[in-house]
Amino acid sequence: MNTKERDHAIDVLKILATAIIIMHHYTQDIYATGTGFFFGGPVNFGRCVELFFIISGYLMYRYQITVQRHEISFKKFYCIRAFRLLPLVGIAAIVYEIGLILFKSATGTLFLNEDLNLSGALFDSLGIQDGWATLNPMVNNPTWYISVLMLCYLIFYVINYLAGKHNISANYYYLAMIFIGIGVLSYEINLPFLNSSSGRGYYAFFTGILLANFISANKESINKYSLLAVILIMLTLGYILYVRMDGQNFDDYYWLTFAFFSALIILAETKVAKKIFSSSFWSVIAKCAYDVFIWHVCMEMLYKYLLIRYPALSLHTEWKMMLGALVIDWIVGLFSYYFIEKPISAKTRVLIERIK
Repeated sequence: MNTKERDHAIDVLKILATAIIIMHHYTQDIYATGTGFFFGGPVNFGRCVELFFIISGYLMYRYQITVQRHEISFKKFYCIRAFRLLPLVGIAAIVYEIGLILFKSATGTLFLNEDLNLSGALFDSLGIQDGWATLNPMVNNPTWYISVLMLCYLIFYVINYLAGKHNISANYYYLAMIFIGIGVLSYEINLPFLNSSSGRGYYAFFTGILLANFISANKESINKYSLLAVILIMLTLGYILYVRMDGQNFDDYYWLTFAFFSALIILAETKVAKKIFSSSFWSVIAKCAYDVFIWHVCMEMLYKYLLIRYPALSLHTEWKMMLGALVIDWIVGLFSYYFIEKPISAKTRVLIERIK
């Protein structure tokens, strides 16, 4: 698998997952009722975060041989990803905390019942907000995903380092991590490094790696699995239509991860999907999806203030406002990518070169 070539069909899945998560949170946090199709509806759309983890693991598969051959040090491996992800998380955490102060001053109420939390902002900036050894301080809360992702990267390196050192297939370790994640969720374990957030990351991230292993081994014949993927997708949609899949039990989550999301990725790797989504336009939009995800709750704070300050805005139907907010969030994400993330990335490359 080429480590530099972008997969536009996978980019489309990133874009869709990001958009759904934004509408899920908007419905939950901004809607007057706090419920709607994207929150409290037939599907728990918050579980699209599992799709993020699967895609992250799927893409990380490319680097396992490099680690197994000990061609990259842990410091370099981890710092490259930390410098890529955490600067924007830290900036957003500071903006979020300042926003909480301004929101409270302007409205006399707390946004999402959260107040200033300096320690939480520090943990968030370091990428240890959730899943590690602290309780989630709820600072720009969607960034818990980044914290757990950094933990998964750490475990991925250790697994492949040991696999290479002892000449053992890393797949056994991946499978073990999937079962650990399932066990943590099923038995509601709440310990350092073993809680609901890390459990979600473990079982989905390492599923993504095994899925990449499978697709890589069947690259030339992947199209023959597309019919099975379509059947799994249709079966899932039918179940949602007639029964619901709102997350009342963990079986829903496991099915979404192991069957539905995995089927989507298999379809994305078929020749038809690659032909349909061959335009580089998708990669441009997907590149800023991370920025959109990081900033969208900060933007929600602004939307909430405007609705309080100008009640007439609520006369518009809520779903139209939600779609408008989605467009604005993506514009903010584009701005953030080109004027914040890219300049920071250019400077951190110097640090990475020194680490080398």
